[in-house]
Amino acid sequence: MRLVAETATPAAGHPSTRPPGHLPVVLEFAATVDPVAGRRLLVEHRVPIDVLRDALTECGSPYAHTISGVCETLPAATDQEVRRAQRLAQAGPPAEAVGLQPFTLTVPPRRTEGDR
Repeated sequence: MRLVAETATPAAGHPSTRPPGHLPVVLEFAATVDPVAGRRLLVEHRVPIDVLRDALTECGSPYAHTISGVCETLPAATDQEVRRAQRLAQAGPPAEAVGLQPFTLTVPPRRTEGDR
């Protein structure tokens, strides 16, 4: 969703220098900045939103109803989109590598009584 949002928000005159990268920001964008571009983003990303809704429903999250409400405002998913959502859910979330680069711990050796 982030790549599409990066191209849509500047065109709509979004004041933020950081483009929306998560659903609440896209929803706010659609509600307050550019409803047409915001709806297009939501429709184009229907599959991951459906996966989120299904996961929240499955775990009994109180937020499942909120995401279900968002999904109800979008066109019905096609059979192809349903299959894509199933594949996406089976694959699991993408691996997050930001901030996880290998590092060397530089701790000085422990001193003994004779080293002081």
